[in-house]
Amino acid sequence: LVVPKPDGDPFHKNAFFNPLMEFNRSAASLAFYAAAKQLGKKMVFADGLCATGARGLRFLNENSALAEKCFFIDANNDVIPLLEKNIELNNAGGKSVVVNEGFNTGLKKTGEKMDWIELDPFGSSLDFLQTSFACLADNSFLSVTGTDLATLCAAKKQNIEAAKKTYGCSIFRNDFVHEMALRVLVAKTILLADKNGFRAAPKISFFQGHAIKTILECRRGETGLGKKIGFVNECVKCFEKTISLKPIPTCSCGARNHHAGPLWLGELIDEGFVREMIEENNKRDYKVKKALGKLLELLVGESGFPPYCYFIHAEASRLNASCPKKTFVLEKLRKKGFKACETSFGPKLIKTNAGRRELCEIIISSRKENEKN
Repeated sequence: LVVPKPDGDPFHKNAFFNPLMEFNRSAASLAFYAAAKQLGKKMVFADGLCATGARGLRFLNENSALAEKCFFIDANNDVIPLLEKNIELNNAGGKSVVVNEGFNTGLKKTGEKMDWIELDPFGSSLDFLQTSFACLADNSFLSVTGTDLATLCAAKKQNIEAAKKTYGCSIFRNDFVHEMALRVLVAKTILLADKNGFRAAPKISFFQGHAIKTILECRRGETGLGKKIGFVNECVKCFEKTISLKPIPTCSCGARNHHAGPLWLGELIDEGFVREMIEENNKRDYKVKKALGKLLELLVGESGFPPYCYFIHAEASRLNASCPKKTFVLEKLRKKGFKACETSFGPKLIKTNAGRRELCEIIISSRKENEKN
């Protein structure tokens, strides 16, 4: 792969290549494999905002028997010579079409109904979704990456305002901001799919590094997933969390609630699809193979839990208690009959179907056990 020289800031070069997205590209290639296996055919696909073509070329190379043709779309004139050289270096000319246009114009100009569309822009993908749905085939896949995490994680007051303007959602700063961000993106994509006559179902969705990603299966004429889109409410006083289809203004304790949404309340993955990715990951020699395998296993383990996480350190701090080990908390929750697991959203977070009151009792009990010892 011919890329710009790695000196300096990669985000402000005339031609762009981001080595930090290797993990994201590897996960997407595995998902492309699982999707093609599910469809049972070679896929015609688009690598939108492709830059040097790293992602599309990996799809072609790593899934050669399942990829029919890739449309590489980018408006940047400076990157086209590098892109064409990379296609030549990878002997991919017979399966590649270069489209030197903006994504929305270029995708329409292909005249194709795509089996897979890959979106990996700077910031939000929202400006490209309407065109994507217009150009997707029935029974196809849409792969969406978002790097606008500052906006979706409510880092500052202006981010909260920007999220409302861009995504039409309410958000607040909390202990599960990356899951909140991902679920907002999934919900927005599904709602837009619904308006365009598609039923979009998440096959795999995750947070990693500085990006969130969701890959959805899109079928025509089967709308109605909006019933799984709603809100997570969190009390400003007791921090108890609830989920609802509409915002709940007041907590049962009488204090007001923050709320986040509309966001996706359903499963973020399809277990069978992710297990197909796990099996294929074991066969490939990725540098990120171990980390990718761990993420995929965590995603499978998260199925069936509420759409939020708990940050044990923060909960202990609110109780003026020392923070117990995560393994201790998970074991105690399970002994009490609750479901509990580690989560892909961070090493210090857990998921459980227990309420905050039960979690706090366990944190306090750890202090008592330490005093006895």
